[in-house]
Amino acid sequence: MRTFFALVNNQPELFDQLINWTEQHLSKGNLATNLPAWQWGKNKLGRGNVLDQNSASDSDLWILYCLYEASRLWGKPEYARLADQLAIAILQNEVYFVADVGHFLLPGVSGFVNNKRNIKLNPSYVPMQLMDYFAFYLEDKRWRSLQQTSLLLTMESSPRGFAPDWIHYDLSTNNFNQASNGSYNAIRVYLWAGMLSDESEHWPMFKFHFAKSVGFVNKLQGVPESIDINMLAYNNIGNIGFDISFLPLVSRLEYPQLTQTIMAKIEKANLLNSNSYYQSVLALFGLGWAEKRFAFTDTGALTVSWKNEN
Repeated sequence: MRTFFALVNNQPELFDQLINWTEQHLSKGNLATNLPAWQWGKNKLGRGNVLDQNSASDSDLWILYCLYEASRLWGKPEYARLADQLAIAILQNEVYFVADVGHFLLPGVSGFVNNKRNIKLNPSYVPMQLMDYFAFYLEDKRWRSLQQTSLLLTMESSPRGFAPDWIHYDLSTNNFNQASNGSYNAIRVYLWAGMLSDESEHWPMFKFHFAKSVGFVNKLQGVPESIDINMLAYNNIGNIGFDISFLPLVSRLEYPQLTQTIMAKIEKANLLNSNSYYQSVLALFGLGWAEKRFAFTDTGALTVSWKNEN
């Protein structure tokens, strides 16, 4: 995610440092052939190293997207060449084909296929902006297939407008098994949906579909921290990051009172001194979009304020 905000803020040196660090420390020195490890931290000796070598496909997709867009916006073809290799690695290692349905994005290289009985999926891992981008700009037809299954996953996993953190797809019936809880993973689904372009072919469907969850949040004047997506029973109200994640949808669906409530919470929150990395990332996305620092086109391409000013 940091690479995305380095791009949004027009910080090419920082962007390059982040890509190099990722390559050296998480990808065994070669991002073109090794997907980044998902977990880095201190070992028992207090030294920083990889704690879990498994990948995280959502992070890989964002890195891929940022490399392509950095190449375009900054005119650096070497980033696109690296992205081409990373795209191949993602398709080879993090994609599962289901006959008569298509290619699904697995959350990581290992641990998400259960003896060919079902696959475990995460709706927050497939922002439609990114899937549209890859389907439109990359030649491999598997990206078009991934775009379609990502849309299927997003819509069918949230029948009442609330997304689950995780859901299983049954390979014997080609159906999603019933999921129950939506919380810290699922909150990103509403954020991605709200930032879709007005011209996106998906926006009319998403606008209608997620109006259900926005209406629920409007009644509460807050976003549930955890909710049963079928019964709509919830536990606690989420932190300011949850509110900001709903802000794009709330503002676009014209709930002025709820928008004012969220903005008032933001003014009172001490976001600059937040100790929560995840909350800060949600805030950067939601507020950055609301302040028009960046946006996505109908094909998922990135527009940034610094580029528009030149």
